[in-house]
Amino acid sequence: MAATHITFLRGINVGGNNLIKMPALKAHFESLGLTDVSTYLQSGNVLFTPKSKRLPTDFSLDVPVVVFSAKEIESVIQRNPFPAATSDPTKLLVMFLAATPTEARVTTLDPHRSGEDRFKVLDRQIYVHLVKGATTTKLTNAYFDSKLGMVSTGRNWRTVTAIFDLIR
Repeated sequence: MAATHITFLRGINVGGNNLIKMPALKAHFESLGLTDVSTYLQSGNVLFTPKSKRLPTDFSLDVPVVVFSAKEIESVIQRNPFPAATSDPTKLLVMFLAATPTEARVTTLDPHRSGEDRFKVLDRQIYVHLVKGATTTKLTNAYFDSKLGMVSTGRNWRTVTAIFDLIR
């Protein structure tokens, strides 16, 4: 059976911080009673299937964690508001959110904050088209977290589609 959910951990193995070996991370998830556990890349993407309909809410990790189902990831791909940006999948990010932000919070986001870069909030994700790439953008996790009042973690389009291929 293929995994049915994906957990995105923010800031794992980035810049020498929050170092977690993938076999240890996999073992941790298995110890919670999850099955079909696997990891993708070294950046905190864990695929799994819960044994019951109730997902664990505390993964006992000291990093932001966001969980999406395979069906939600499929919707993320289908609803991409920037289809032309997929020609360079490193310039299209999906920021996965812990919850759906209120409309009042979304209206605090500045559409002109980062020059030509564009973003669109849809449910529990923000699509970010980084016209000149990730190194110059002002559309960061810290910005979205502070404005929306919740945790976000981003993955580029290549990673999002690869994960979907693994869980469908």
